Amino acid sequence: MRKVYTTDFQQLFNMGYQNYSEGEWRVARRLLKETQDMLGFQDGPSTALLNFMETYHFE
Repeated sequence: MRKVYTTDFQQLFNMGYQNYSEGEWRVARRLLKETQDMLGFQDGPSTALLNFMETYHFE
């Protein structure tokens, strides 16, 4: 299952997650929106983080 996760995806997701964990949610939103669909299907972890941040209006 890990094979579908490309290096580009992993790097971008890690940057988005780092921004999320540091409270930079607007930057995280931009990065995670890219990763959400870059594999040809909707990435669950990206979607879950985006949905959570959306409940707080990305602030």
